[in-house]
Amino acid sequence: MTMYATMEMEGAKQFLEGIERNSKSSKASYAVALSRFQNFLDTKNYTLKSIIKPLANEKINVYTLLNEFLTHLLKNNGKLSAKSVKAYMAAVKSYLQNQEEDIDIVPAKFKKKVKMPKIYRTKEEAIDAADIRDILLHCNNRRLKPYLCMLGSGAMRTIEGCSSRWIDVHFDENPTRVDIREEYTKTKEGRYTFISDEATKFLNEWKAWKYRERKFEKDDLIFPYDNEIKSVSYIYTTLWREFNKILTVVNRDRRKDNSRRRKITLNSFRRFAKTVASDQVSTDFSEWFLGHTDSSYWTKKAPELREIYKTKCMKYLTFLDYAVLELSLIHI
Repeated sequence: MTMYATMEMEGAKQFLEGIERNSKSSKASYAVALSRFQNFLDTKNYTLKSIIKPLANEKINVYTLLNEFLTHLLKNNGKLSAKSVKAYMAAVKSYLQNQEEDIDIVPAKFKKKVKMPKIYRTKEEAIDAADIRDILLHCNNRRLKPYLCMLGSGAMRTIEGCSSRWIDVHFDENPTRVDIREEYTKTKEGRYTFISDEATKFLNEWKAWKYRERKFEKDDLIFPYDNEIKSVSYIYTTLWREFNKILTVVNRDRRKDNSRRRKITLNSFRRFAKTVASDQVSTDFSEWFLGHTDSSYWTKKAPELREIYKTKCMKYLTFLDYAVLELSLIHI
């Protein structure tokens, strides 16, 4: 069963609508998990709706069912990563626990009776300014270059960058401030960041090219070629594909062991920016820069944050402006 069919199923539809209120992307992820759960339930002649009553009446043991579902996932779904399996299981548990009938899933009992696969974490490959410079020098894509510079100099999450509108970019400020809407931040709190003069230059070049034959609208999303495209996920997917082509060209497309993920990803630019901010200023500033939860004891006013970024960070987050690069080398 597909995720789209699952979204309309009795039992699942109302649950997924509740998930969508906080995040449309989460709704899609949960729908995929429930579609896999329904495929498993098909083997037992149950549906997402009909399984609830026997679970609530304890005619079917919830831990036994979830353990069997885990076995189904591992045997019948190809090379699912442990992380994906964990996400699917969390979604199914959430679905079962959010029914009107009481279905208790005690964490300690679940851990004891359902042996989840371990998640082994591979340390991310570090990149430096020279690596980023090499990637940008081989990038002739008009919209990918400003996007990468925004990530590398503004420490944005990939989706935050994709969701940017022209109205969010304050070109009249120095350095340029970019507002990030709360619905696209991980913490669901709106924030702002700064980007380098170099990123601003590439953004202006992309803007001039994009609107050479069409009317400029300040509410347009920045990065789609077609302004009719409003899906941030679609914009991310197209930019991700373009970025992977560049990695192949520069021979930096190696993959992690036993994984389809590459060692260098779009998020590598954000990690680089975090490292620079931490080294050149402080850990507290770098956490603010990334949009992590604010410390109630570390506070700075906007003008002060701007000055810190401009004087202490920006030259180290510039990759192709050789005048600025020479200045940064003097301070090494």
